[in-house]
Amino acid sequence: MINNGLLALSLTPEQIAALVSAISNANQNQITVDVEHCRLTSDSAKFDIPLTISERFRNSVMLGVDAVGETLTRKQDIKDFETKYFSNYPWLNDPRPQMARGD
Repeated sequence: MINNGLLALSLTPEQIAALVSAISNANQNQITVDVEHCRLTSDSAKFDIPLTISERFRNSVMLGVDAVGETLTRKQDIKDFETKYFSNYPWLNDPRPQMARGD
């Protein structure tokens, strides 16, 4: 997936032929991209193509988030990491917030 929300797929020539055949017939031109189960299917055209999608991108598409949105879903994990990290390495913490509070 590129950061524009589009999922790029790699298909074999046989899979492309099945897809073209399915969309060429007006009676069987409904295609389903099942991101959750990683499948490209058509009931009317009788094909079921497995898709290889990384777990990260699959989750991003399912949640409808971009890279920033994905990071924000881990906000508490980031805060927990920062707390632990700066308690282990306090000299790396920025002293300005403490000075601003008058500590």
